[in-house]
Amino acid sequence: MNLDEPGAPEAQKTASAVGDWLSATAPAAPDAAAAPSGLARAATVQDMFDLAAPEVKPVVARLVPVDGKCQSIEILHGEDVTKIGRSKDLPESLRLGSMRLSSFHAELHLAPATNVVTLVDTSTNGVWLNLARVTKGSAIELSPGDSIRLLNPASKDDDGPRFEFLFQQVRPKASASSLVDELTCSICKCVYYRPVSVIPCLHTFCGHCISAWIKTGAGDCAECRSKMREVRPSHKIASVVADLIKAKPEHAKSATECAQLDSENTIPAVGLVLGKRERSDDGLGSDDEEDEEEDSDSDA
Repeated sequence: MNLDEPGAPEAQKTASAVGDWLSATAPAAPDAAAAPSGLARAATVQDMFDLAAPEVKPVVARLVPVDGKCQSIEILHGEDVTKIGRSKDLPESLRLGSMRLSSFHAELHLAPATNVVTLVDTSTNGVWLNLARVTKGSAIELSPGDSIRLLNPASKDDDGPRFEFLFQQVRPKASASSLVDELTCSICKCVYYRPVSVIPCLHTFCGHCISAWIKTGAGDCAECRSKMREVRPSHKIASVVADLIKAKPEHAKSATECAQLDSENTIPAVGLVLGKRERSDDGLGSDDEEDEEEDSDSDA
């Protein structure tokens, strides 16, 4: 991606902010053989999105052991539920070796859109939060510095681990309200519905909004006016929107609205090519392009 192109720095800034809440796992690129020729370069497009939202699972929060006799427990972006206990079915990083614990002792639920972590007791013997026993099955939101004990605080075991942790919020929480601003289409002024991104500037719009814009004959981005080469569905941003809707259902569309907007959306699932990609992107110069045109003329 050429960051010197019009609108690119602003788009990268917005994409970076949204990236804090994006799903870490990106969908597979469309099969190049089945896609239009301009979309066969999906890897290049994906690279641009990955620059804003790398395909990793960063640590959102962790439980830090107080006595150092067991490992820290990390809550990763992209993992909505983290289970801890002594079960051999759990990953080693989440397995706690004590017969005093249940096989699945507790769950840590992560809200991807806001980075809020909640604690759920799934044990037989109980979980304590700040010395108060957690009601089994209820979800309690955690705050930095909270003390979590997987064993009764009154129990004594000088040799074994205490399984007492302090909650550390690594990535800051975000309110759903602040996300609304980040996820609002600049054309319709509503939360994105079936978001698509313009290539190469990466500005995002609702699919039906940019479809209407293209229908007018416009070839420039509706926000920065740079030349549009392609328009592609943004699965990562759609995932964040879905999480936002769960937190703020008032932004959800009705079934009737969805049907109407879907009928107005002309962007295919594999994306839409609007103009030729500069030949320099493929390492081809203007002479190569002229040769191709001459070959095409001779075939005719």
